[in-house]
Amino acid sequence: MPTGPGSALPARRRFAGYEILAELGEYLGIRRYKATQIAMRRPVVLNVLPAESARKSMCAALFERQLNVFSTLRHENVVGAIEAGEFEGERYFVVEYVEGSTLRDAMGNAELWEIPRALKVARDVARALVHLETLKLVHREITPRSITVTEDGGARLVDFRRAKFLVADAAETWSDASLGVALYMSPEVAFGKKGVDVRADIYSLGCVLYHLVAGRPPFYGTNVAIVLDALRTRRPRDPRWMRDDLPRGVVQLLDRCLRKAPEHRYPTAAALVADLDALLAGRAPAAGAPAGSAWERPYEGK
Repeated sequence: MPTGPGSALPARRRFAGYEILAELGEYLGIRRYKATQIAMRRPVVLNVLPAESARKSMCAALFERQLNVFSTLRHENVVGAIEAGEFEGERYFVVEYVEGSTLRDAMGNAELWEIPRALKVARDVARALVHLETLKLVHREITPRSITVTEDGGARLVDFRRAKFLVADAAETWSDASLGVALYMSPEVAFGKKGVDVRADIYSLGCVLYHLVAGRPPFYGTNVAIVLDALRTRRPRDPRWMRDDLPRGVVQLLDRCLRKAPEHRYPTAAALVADLDALLAGRAPAAGAPAGSAWERPYEGK
């Protein structure tokens, strides 16, 4: 069945060696579909650059960047690429379809997660960040929507639309952030600082873990401007104000992740993984926090 330029592919249509099942959404001209790889009989995510979008430099550049990113990823906690090609004048690439639910959906209406469960998700994402760090790749959008929780309770990074390779002292390309992104954004990404690296992703992962164990992100507001103003001018509240049974080691780890200055956070994703492993094994984190505190109000309870 033919489609017009830029129009969505209808369900059940065959595209290259894939059968379209449902449209998953569109981002800057790139359409995403859940599909079946016919030869292997497995679900996949098909990313298509329609001919109309290909004529727009911004859409074409994003497609090339995503294709380049996915072609390098090889890790159990990261969605993997399958193939890329061209069909009927439209370029595409295909990645795994990860069974499970987004972390945002898994959070549901539950206010607080059990601590071991939250730490396991954070550790899996931190392991993915170790892989990205070896590739000199910065994710820039670690949020509950970019993480899929699998049936065994593990987690995988699945959304790389804002990822970019590290360029020393390069200014960040700004794109409008939704509220769901701003809530987990590091200060340097939010305000376009130069030389953003893995420490920005560590901050964002710290925001996600804070939300899981404290019931809300470090900063909250009804719109992006309110959140960004808080990010610029305030520090988060000690999470024990919301949950006084949090172990000291978890609070120390969050303190190290959520420092405003990147040089005061974990220097590498591997260092963060080591402390998450320690906490899951019942040990204290090895990396001590720098002087001072990340918190606006020190906890004064028991």
